Amino acid sequence: MSHATKILLRIVMIRIRSKTRPEVAESKFGFVRNKGTPNAIFTLSMLIERDVGVQRDVHLCFIDYSKAFDKVKYSELFEMLDLDQLNIDGKDIRIFMNLYWEQVAAIHIDGE
Repeated sequence: MSHATKILLRIVMIRIRSKTRPEVAESKFGFVRNKGTPNAIFTLSMLIERDVGVQRDVHLCFIDYSKAFDKVKYSELFEMLDLDQLNIDGKDIRIFMNLYWEQVAAIHIDGE
């Protein structure tokens, strides 16, 4: 993507994020400001230490989110963004649609 496109996307993301923030639970690491992977790892290690200290079993489930997000149904995503309850500007949705809908990429190595 060009630098201008990245700047435009950043602006639109900030505008949409301010409207969708109330919809995202505070427990969603990675989707809430100042709560990323390091915070989740720290919380998990503290829970494991506490459970091991009282001799309780610990069960974990890991999900491959890269595969989960590769299966995004964009038509449904844009439909959800278009709902009146989120108050997202139609112009912002059209920008996203134009940038992501039916995108293709090509890699050139040594002229091929």
